[in-house]
Amino acid sequence: TSYGLEKEIRDPYNDLTTFTFGGQTYRVAPAAPTTMTWSNANSYCNNLTLYGYSDWRLPTSGELGFAMNNSSAFLGGMSFWSSIQCDFGDAQVYGATGHEAIMKSYSGVTISCPIDDDLRYVRPVRVE
Repeated sequence: TSYGLEKEIRDPYNDLTTFTFGGQTYRVAPAAPTTMTWSNANSYCNNLTLYGYSDWRLPTSGELGFAMNNSSAFLGGMSFWSSIQCDFGDAQVYGATGHEAIMKSYSGVTISCPIDDDLRYVRPVRVE
């Protein structure tokens, strides 16, 4: 009896970056194809279906800050939208804008950016 070549079947979902925060494990989706306003980023994440899951979302400030310090998915030198909307039509951003370091630890400093003017990077997450 001959069976042919052995083939490995991989689930690309399992290759996504994970991090654990607040006792929960998160998967990080690939970066959105372009920078977006907060409104578009929020809509993109909420409507994303990837690897059979449709519960992707923008990370909260705490999740994003922790992930930026502890996960290779969030590259240094970039700034990412969080799901936290502030007063006056702003939302919180973590990362760096230009040469200004915004995030030093997950409880560190944040800035607010106009939700429909600024373009930032987007990394959807989901809780497992």
